[in-house]
Amino acid sequence: MEILAAEFNLLGIIYFGSAGALNDSLSIGNVAVPNLIGSTGLWTWQPINAPKEGLLKFGEFNYPEKGENWLGSVQYDRSTVYINGTFKERFWIRVTPEWQKIAEEICEVDSVQVVHGLRISSADTYVNNEAYKNFLYNTFKTSVVDKSSVAVALGAYTNGKKFILFSGVSNYANGSDVKNSTLANANAVKVLDRFIQLLLWPVPASYDD
Repeated sequence: MEILAAEFNLLGIIYFGSAGALNDSLSIGNVAVPNLIGSTGLWTWQPINAPKEGLLKFGEFNYPEKGENWLGSVQYDRSTVYINGTFKERFWIRVTPEWQKIAEEICEVDSVQVVHGLRISSADTYVNNEAYKNFLYNTFKTSVVDKSSVAVALGAYTNGKKFILFSGVSNYANGSDVKNSTLANANAVKVLDRFIQLLLWPVPASYDD
């Protein structure tokens, strides 16, 4: 992305892919257009007797009863980005509001349901587990999870480029074998295509009806 941003006059970055649902109201084949991307892959391990516990406490997931766990806890860290000679830390990366507003005009495309205003968790590892699914949803209020969108978002943010994300729901991120990445990606492309049409050829206000 650094090469693309340096060598070409990019209007912005439009990213799409498949994602797992953390919110039970989402169905496979839905397309989420998140407005916030959370970097949930940067962990600092805290030992069991650390003065400050991390958000993810392994003892809370002991089975059959909760209790102490020698793994301790995990603290979620922020991403560090370099912008105009200054380092800044970010946990949430916001989608470009201007593009988000355009995307909100899309509610359905060829029977594909589009959901707006959600948060997405993104990390370089994908934990397909019911307990972790619930933890992400309850802790960060994220509704979908993937492995790549935060990297693209940070690249766009660092280079001052507009950014938007289309996430097709392919599975439920709860350990089940139910999955349809082909449908999720195909549906995301349908919504992305409609977004590009609206971006390049907006409908005049006098023709809204």
